[in-house]
Amino acid sequence: MDYGINANYSCLSDVNLKELKAMGAEEEEILESVEEWNDDDELLLDIDKMWDVLHFVLTGVGTDHKDDKNPLSQAVLGVMAVEAISDYVAYTEHNHLANIVAALDQFDIESALESFDMKACKEAEL
Repeated sequence: MDYGINANYSCLSDVNLKELKAMGAEEEEILESVEEWNDDDELLLDIDKMWDVLHFVLTGVGTDHKDDKNPLSQAVLGVMAVEAISDYVAYTEHNHLANIVAALDQFDIESALESFDMKACKEAEL
């Protein structure tokens, strides 16, 4: 599964999230709106092409193995994907954030990075 070239994370207002949900399958409108919201967002985080590797470090698998029950997977891929568009767009509502933040707080990133192996990433075709 190809999730695009880079990952951008931003904080949508409740109004923008409601608008996104109401767009349905209007791909061009969705992508233009998300891009516009990202341009206006002071909290935008762009991790470029590293999101697949980040997911691998956190979960042991690439992004083509999204785990809807794993908050570490949700941290990278979001909870709800916007369906019927070619680019990957997803969002996470407020009620999921506490579990995701708790899982990230408990994750030992130093240990994960010490055992990180680029060969494993290559074998996973990341």
